[in-house]
Amino acid sequence: MLINPDVVSRYMSIVDQNCSLSKQADLVQMTASFFRRVVYQLKQTWIFFQLDYINYFNEFLQAGVCTNSLMKGIMTGSLGESYTERKLQVSRDQLRQIVIVIVGKFVQLQMDNPMLALEALFRFQSKEIKD
Repeated sequence: MLINPDVVSRYMSIVDQNCSLSKQADLVQMTASFFRRVVYQLKQTWIFFQLDYINYFNEFLQAGVCTNSLMKGIMTGSLGESYTERKLQVSRDQLRQIVIVIVGKFVQLQMDNPMLALEALFRFQSKEIKD
């Protein structure tokens, strides 16, 4: 069973940190659930191996990360005060876990196939074109 790339691109808009949809906890949680289904049940992680998707994942993983050692103490423990902020944080943590799995699979495959970075520049619509 193949996944429609249009559906994946719509889900990727939730991962995009510049989109207002990324601030809705239910949508973030549904996106994490869909990504888990693609990775574990359908085993079609390759659909995410495209440059713009990898860039969205990078921005998502870097959001809220502080590299300044003086500011790290201030930024820790910022779960949010309200229920909706905590729910959003929990949903983002679930999405973060599956995004780390996807990026890990990309890096692992990159070691076996050095041309994967070049292939990530071009969209492929089906698994038949992928190889």
